[in-house]
Amino acid sequence: MYIYYNKTNDYLEFFYEQTENYADKDDSNEHIVIFRSEKDDSIIGYAFENASKEIIHFTRLDVVDKLAVLLKISRIRRDFSQEEAAKRLSISLRHYQRLESGQDTTIGLLAEIAKLFPEMDFGSLFEIEMTG
Repeated sequence: MYIYYNKTNDYLEFFYEQTENYADKDDSNEHIVIFRSEKDDSIIGYAFENASKEIIHFTRLDVVDKLAVLLKISRIRRDFSQEEAAKRLSISLRHYQRLESGQDTTIGLLAEIAKLFPEMDFGSLFEIEMTG
């Protein structure tokens, strides 16, 4: 998983894989672009304007991927390095890197993440997942 985020514009690109691709408009939302593989036309990623708001309601990403994206957005907005975020969460750098790549999340750690980044409503991920 590759995530690029620009905090000035609240613009995010999310890729499952890096390969030759082309952009395709998402007809359901003008703030989202779909990236498709040039090889087989499969979806390999997305781009979001107003990412911090759009990503929560986007139904094509699972909750773990959304958590990884929101974690990276929150860290970059706070100007934290991955090392600093890991230290504040009392976990190793490698563990933190796995969190930002959509791995190794536990409910206990999610509670600590929510405390570290209170401006982001991580709990809403589960409400939308359950009702969507």
